[in-house]
Amino acid sequence: WRAPDIDVLCSPRDARRLIEALHGEVTPDPGEGLFRSQVFGQILTTPVPLDVMANMDVRAGGDWVPVTFSTRVPIVLEDFTVFTPSINEQIETCRLFGRPKDLLRAEMLEGLRG
Repeated sequence: WRAPDIDVLCSPRDARRLIEALHGEVTPDPGEGLFRSQVFGQILTTPVPLDVMANMDVRAGGDWVPVTFSTRVPIVLEDFTVFTPSINEQIETCRLFGRPKDLLRAEMLEGLRG
């Protein structure tokens, strides 16, 4: 299985810098639908596309709920480190999003818990 894209959540400043550095494009967010972000951009110049978001919210019922993480797990890749939320937090977030593809991702992540 291969991820169709990678979601990157960061500060507004870092989101703009990353999008610019990798020749992506900032897209204005109308704030309608299931998600909204202060900054949103897609980067299609990488082997796996990146969706970059800052200050992201998800609609839960009639309310907007901030998407935040309290864990940071370091992943060492060759000559740099990236941080990802714990598997448990990723599962919780996928369930919060609730779309079929998110629920499938949660199920797949369950298999990584062991």
